[in-house]
Amino acid sequence: MAILHVFSSFQSFQRGRNVLAELTADDSVLLRADALYQLLSETGFASGSYAVAADALARGLDPAQFPHIEWIDYDDWVELVMQHQSSIDW
Repeated sequence: MAILHVFSSFQSFQRGRNVLAELTADDSVLLRADALYQLLSETGFASGSYAVAADALARGLDPAQFPHIEWIDYDDWVELVMQHQSSIDW
C-alpha cells in the first residue's frame, strides 16, 4: 500500500521520524511548513522526497540548496495525495 507521510512541524517529525527507515518504494515523504527546517539537520531524506517550495521560501530556505528533494507547489501536493492509497499527517 502506497502511503504519503506528511510532516508539518518539528514535533510531527519527531513523532514519525522512525518511519523514514521503514519506507517502501511506493511510499513518499512530504515536508511542509516548519518541518522543512529538518532539511538543515537531517540527511536521511531519500531521493524522491517532496517538499512545498512556497513554504520553504516563506521560511527563508532556498530550495536550490537541497537538490535531493523534489520541490512541489500546492496543486502538486493534491496530485501527490491522489497517487497514494492513504496519507498520514504526523
